[in-house]
Amino acid sequence: MIQNNVPNSVGSSHNTFPLLVPGGVPLPSPSSPPNNQSSIQGAPAVAPVSRNRTEPKFKLSLITPWKQECGNAEYAERLCVALEPFSDITPFDLRNFADDFELRSRASVREYFDNLIQRIEKQDADIVHLQHEYCFFGRSIQRSNREFLRFVQQVKKPIVVTLHTWLDRNTTPTKFKLSRIFKNPLDIIRSSAQKRNLYKALCLCDSIVVHTHDTFTLLVSTFPKLRPKVRIIQIPIAPVETQVTSPSVFKTPGDKWILLPGFVSPYKGHRYAVEALENLPSHVKLIIAGGRHPKDRGAPRYWMELLKDVEEKGLQSRVIFTGFLPTGAEQAAILKQADLFLLPYDEVGQSGSAVLADSLAYDRPVITSRARSMFAYRMSQDTVYSSTSTDVTDAVGLASIIANAFEDAPDNKEVARQRKAAQLRYSLDAVGAAYERLYMEVRSKRA
Repeated sequence: MIQNNVPNSVGSSHNTFPLLVPGGVPLPSPSSPPNNQSSIQGAPAVAPVSRNRTEPKFKLSLITPWKQECGNAEYAERLCVALEPFSDITPFDLRNFADDFELRSRASVREYFDNLIQRIEKQDADIVHLQHEYCFFGRSIQRSNREFLRFVQQVKKPIVVTLHTWLDRNTTPTKFKLSRIFKNPLDIIRSSAQKRNLYKALCLCDSIVVHTHDTFTLLVSTFPKLRPKVRIIQIPIAPVETQVTSPSVFKTPGDKWILLPGFVSPYKGHRYAVEALENLPSHVKLIIAGGRHPKDRGAPRYWMELLKDVEEKGLQSRVIFTGFLPTGAEQAAILKQADLFLLPYDEVGQSGSAVLADSLAYDRPVITSRARSMFAYRMSQDTVYSSTSTDVTDAVGLASIIANAFEDAPDNKEVARQRKAAQLRYSLDAVGAAYERLYMEVRSKRA
């Protein structure tokens, strides 16, 4: 059950997530094998949770962007589908400092967080689950870490925090050059203070969730004492919607679609996809399935540069922009037409990728860059080839890999089998079971 605790004055309500009907009542989750049994040889079934279902559900405060045009908001609502069977969920909307011009002064920031904390404490939850991005707590890393620390100091309930980004600057360098200290002493002091506040805040959390093994390694190598608290729980793989409406764009018979889904943001690497498209036959089209991110101040300029690139290469008839797809049904109507998904992301420190999870749900080849988040679902023996990573800056090489993926070759059938295994291993049921165990562990330690 999902309670509504988002003030009308905060956030946006026009981006209703597909798996929830208005008002927060969950729709049936996407189809999965009955009784969590695998139909794939060698793929594991979801381990049962040893908990009496007659017990009361967890009373959960979910601190997250909510009902916004925001990837984290969409992820949070997807996550609720996995959590709802064992949780009564109350979402508390987080504002994004990147585009919120009301939160300028320190006084306004403190008033905003004080109000949020008061509402959280009033809810008297068993668990407070916080979705963390730096922009949810401040405009700079320094301010964000400071407010994050103050937030967890004042929330008295057990806290689970999900880290969606791990910045390289957080990682302890293997060598500390004296020349850097003498050249930029203030930078060293500032960096140390930022890291210290982040560490203090994470120490106060009862558990820390990351989405990839790589982020886990970076985190525990930097803060070894946090290791017992850190858990790896991937973003669930599930179709964005089980019901499909009429698509806004139809595929012409004979065409092949390369789909690049999600908000059009600078780190998504659309330029690599356009360069590869030049080296592919004319019946291959690139579908950019999403609009500009409304909270990314660099998005308009990136959009203009992307259009300029397409026009200079004469690819207007082969690069199709869908614009923002506001509902899950509209997203699904486009995604289901894909022949191949392409995610040529730059490295920006993401702990995971919801777009990758969406792409893996549609039984099509998935080609990615070598950004760390792109390996989230490839760390198990039965899923290592569920997607393919490559050097996306090599346009000719990328085009060759795409052309090969279109072919029905024997090795591609093995990739399809491993993609099916990933869908089961990281299903909504499996991820929900992992969170249920985590919440039980956190609550028992506080008891």
